[in-house]
Amino acid sequence: MNKGKLQRELLKAKFNLLKDIETDQKQKLPQPLLQKSVKEDEEIIILPKVDRNVIVKRDIFDCIMDRSSNRVYTEESLSLEELSFLFMEHSGSKKSCRKSKFCDF
Repeated sequence: MNKGKLQRELLKAKFNLLKDIETDQKQKLPQPLLQKSVKEDEEIIILPKVDRNVIVKRDIFDCIMDRSSNRVYTEESLSLEELSFLFMEHSGSKKSCRKSKFCDF
């Protein structure tokens, strides 16, 4: 088989093979929890609502151009507002998630 044909073959979707895969759903297994349960002895920290005013720079171009990577850490902690913003942005959510006492954004 020549290189071009081999590469073309590699890119083809082989959907017929997918029907043979025994997924959890096909096996009728229960859906896993969306989040880990909290142990009774653990403290729950309620984060404040996400506030865009926490962001110093709003222009993506300035953020990218001023970006630098250094491994010098300070003793300064993140505020709960900054932590809340990071969690919200990292999750990729734009709307509130399923009703949960832990999801209030």
